[in-house]
Amino acid sequence: MSSALPARFAGLDLARFVALIGMFAAHLWLVDGSSDEPLRAIAANIAFQLSEGTASTLFAVLGGMSLVLATRRVRAERGAAGVLVAVLVRGLIVMLIGTLLAEPPVVMVVVLVYFGAAMIIAAPFLLAPSWLIVLVGGVLAILGGGFNAALRQDLGIFLEGESLPLGDFAEPETAIRAIFLTGVYPVITWLVYLLLGILLARGMIATAERGGLRGWGWIAAVGGVAFIAVAHVVSWATLSVVETVAPRSGELQQAIMAQAGGSYGAMPTGTWWMQLIAAPHSGTPLDILRTGAVAVAVVGLMTALTAGRRRLAYPVRLIATTGAAPLTIYAAHCLASIPIATSTGIRTAGFELWAANVAGALLIGAILLALRRKGPLEALIAVAVRGGLLLVPRRPGVSVASVATRR
Repeated sequence: MSSALPARFAGLDLARFVALIGMFAAHLWLVDGSSDEPLRAIAANIAFQLSEGTASTLFAVLGGMSLVLATRRVRAERGAAGVLVAVLVRGLIVMLIGTLLAEPPVVMVVVLVYFGAAMIIAAPFLLAPSWLIVLVGGVLAILGGGFNAALRQDLGIFLEGESLPLGDFAEPETAIRAIFLTGVYPVITWLVYLLLGILLARGMIATAERGGLRGWGWIAAVGGVAFIAVAHVVSWATLSVVETVAPRSGELQQAIMAQAGGSYGAMPTGTWWMQLIAAPHSGTPLDILRTGAVAVAVVGLMTALTAGRRRLAYPVRLIATTGAAPLTIYAAHCLASIPIATSTGIRTAGFELWAANVAGALLIGAILLALRRKGPLEALIAVAVRGGLLLVPRRPGVSVASVATRR
């Protein structure tokens, strides 16, 4: 029964913490090629390989899961209109925060404008049957990357619009095109991750109602690892075959560079075999398979480790509370990076800066845990959503008490 569900799934908050520290690593744990400290360079390369393209997509998958959990009660109280309004308000505020954070110089591409837009586009799918979500997500995952790369090539645009501060919206056509297609985190790709998150959340809730959540977590973890391996093997085999056939191809060199260092929302060309390369931030089917599988594995593992536990140790509660404030901590991370972005040392930033950001995030989590509060930005969104829902009438015959168990 629904009343058996926990108020929060602690495993998801732990997974968000994993995404946060991965994001810190992708942004800060860097060493350039001129470093004379080989151990630091090796550690930085390992951190890059583990976090680049995976931390952001884990956030996106968790975002889709959060939409399902956050709108269950809204749907019971106010129906489909309430769900759409709640997600619209949430998405618009995330986009606004993103534009504000993009104004000062920071070390990263601020993803929030793209993320908020993808949330809004994903809203109708919260009301759709799972088979339709699988169909749309599958088509976008298989064809979206090639379409996007070919379109960019036809337009002569490899990348436009990065963090998208307010000034970029002075040319709305360009900004909208960047959000959906030509930016670093285009909605055509990111929507797939949110749809995956919606499906994961539905499966998790259904399993939790039957009392088998821990088993579900282990299956997700093992299955995710298997698909990660498949993606890497296919990508490696594709590069090996192409290198044998055309060892001096300019496209081959582009693909090798993209796999090693990532791309900017799409591969350089729409060549069919490039869609079989698991390059970070490329939106290819193999990239989506790899990063989506990482998200599934992390969510599954964290769920398996926490499912059914009535009391979590303080360190686990601290990490979960930190993970439950991702927007607040993301904003703090962006603002804290301003001094680094204005200096010349970012390419040699490393473990120390990463550790300082992790410590800062845990400090925020400790304060929130002691106060038993949400993060400030999470609380702001909750208030705004409640305000927006005042415009949507409550369904006849539905009381607050009757839906209290649907959180």
